[in-house]
Amino acid sequence: MDFSKLSKTQQLVGIGALVGVISAFLPWYSWNFSAFGVSSGGSINGMTSWWMLSFVAAVLALAMVALPMFGVKLPKLGVEDKVVYMILGAVTGGIPVLALVSGASNGMSGYGGSTGAGLGIWGAIAGGAIMLFGAFMDKGAARPVAPTETPKE
Repeated sequence: MDFSKLSKTQQLVGIGALVGVISAFLPWYSWNFSAFGVSSGGSINGMTSWWMLSFVAAVLALAMVALPMFGVKLPKLGVEDKVVYMILGAVTGGIPVLALVSGASNGMSGYGGSTGAGLGIWGAIAGGAIMLFGAFMDKGAARPVAPTETPKE
């Protein structure tokens, strides 16, 4: 395995996808509740419900980067890889953002308990952001045509 054969885009997408995969198993939310001398608490990770889509997108992106390194030829998807990386990065980082804004952590605050976002949810957001950054920084990206230029074929 020679990582130097990967483009900068593939390296960034691979790193972001790996961060997204690992973050799915870390706590996304934790809670603690105590009443009448009895305490209870726990946490939930990204492998729950629709949050799992973040993990699936990260695994797909990681596979797109890693499989060609092992000699596996991937089929052409009809669009450039960077477009697929952008979509997968948006899903990897977007699902935890939706989980944050949906109010999943607003349960028992102020009633003898507390809830909060965990390391996993922030890691998944960061992984998706790294993937998006890598896809957007692709050197082969199309540039807009200025109004005075004619498109080159």
